Amino acid sequence: MCQLDGGRAHHDPSPITHHSLDPEQYLFAMLPSELRWCAAVVLVVASVAAAQENLAARPRPVVDTQSVARKNGASGVVPPYGKRYGSSARNDVTRRYGGASPTTNGQTNGRTNGITGHNGHNVNDGHRMITRALWRIFDALMQKKDHSQLYGRMGFIEEALKKMISVDSQLEGEIDKLKDDMGICMTQLSTVMEELGRLKTLSSRLESLEQARPELRDQADQEQNAVWDSAAAAYSSCPSPFSRVGSECYYLSKGEMLGWEDARRECGRHGGDLASPRNLTVLRQFLSDVQDPPEYLWVGGSKQDDGAWKWTSGPQAGVPIDMSKSTWNEEVPSGYGKCMGLFGHRSYRAYNYDCKEKDFFVCQYSF
Repeated sequence: MCQLDGGRAHHDPSPITHHSLDPEQYLFAMLPSELRWCAAVVLVVASVAAAQENLAARPRPVVDTQSVARKNGASGVVPPYGKRYGSSARNDVTRRYGGASPTTNGQTNGRTNGITGHNGHNVNDGHRMITRALWRIFDALMQKKDHSQLYGRMGFIEEALKKMISVDSQLEGEIDKLKDDMGICMTQLSTVMEELGRLKTLSSRLESLEQARPELRDQADQEQNAVWDSAAAAYSSCPSPFSRVGSECYYLSKGEMLGWEDARRECGRHGGDLASPRNLTVLRQFLSDVQDPPEYLWVGGSKQDDGAWKWTSGPQAGVPIDMSKSTWNEEVPSGYGKCMGLFGHRSYRAYNYDCKEKDFFVCQYSF
C-alpha cells in the first residue's frame, strides 16, 4: 500500500502550473514524491484497462486474405499483427490518438484532448475515474496537511494560553499579597494618625499652659498674699519680742553676736527662725528705721550642695533666692562663705560670709 512518511505530505518544490500540463500531469506533479510511484502504477493499470476496453469494443475489419497473400508472396499465410493491418491499422491508431503516432508526442496530445473534451468522442470512463481518484487523493492530502498545520497552531496556542494562565495566577497571588500588605500599612497608618492627633492635642495644651504660666504665677502670688494678709488680720499684734512690719513679724537681736547656726537656734528659742522675707525691700526698710543699726547681720539664706542659693527657714524654705544685683551686693556671691548676711553700708544688700563668723541677726516669726 502507498503511505505517507509520518502522515505528512512532501511536495515537489519545483514551480509547476496547471496551464502548462494536462489535468493528469498537473495532479501527478502536485502529489508528494512518496506517492508519485503509486500514482504512476495506477495510471499504467488504468491506461492498460482503457486500451483493452477500446480494443474489445472496436469492430474487426474484413480482410481479403488472398490479396494479402498474393501481395506478400505467400498464399494462405496470415502475417503478424503489425503487418496484418499495415498502413490502415497505423492510420486507425493515428486517428484514435489525435493524428499522431502512439509513440510520439501526438499520443500525449491525443490523450490530453480526450480528457479536456476537445475531441469528446475519445473521452473514456477510465480516464475520468483516474482523474477523480487523483483529485480525491490530492484533496485528502491537502486536508490532512491543513489539519496538521491547524493542530500545530492549536498546540502553540494551547501552550501560550497555559503560560498566560500561569502568569495570571502568579499575578493574582502577588496582587493578594500586596492587598494584605496594604491593609497592614493602612492599619499602622491609622494608628500613627491617632497618635499624631493626641500629640497635637498635648502640644496645644502645653502651649496654652506656657502662655498662661505668667498669669497663673501672678494669680498664685495674689492668692498667697491674700492668705498672709488674712493671717495678719487674724493676728494684729506679733508676739514679743517681734515687731510687726507690714504683714510679717521681725525681731532684731543686738545683744550677743553669734554664728549662723547658733543664731538660728536663738531665733527658735523665741518661736521663730532666721528671717526669710518674701519681700526683701520691706526688711531693708525696717532695718533702716532702727536706731543705731548694726553693720553686719545674719538672715536665713544659705548655699546648697548643688551650688544654688535658697531660703532655708520660715515660710520661704526651699525657695530659690533672687541672684540679681537688686538682692546682692555689686559683687556676686563668691566662694568665700556659704551663709547669707546683709551689709549695712550697702543698703543691706546680701553678701556671703563664713558661717562661723559672729554677727547680729534678724529673726522672723511665722504664723
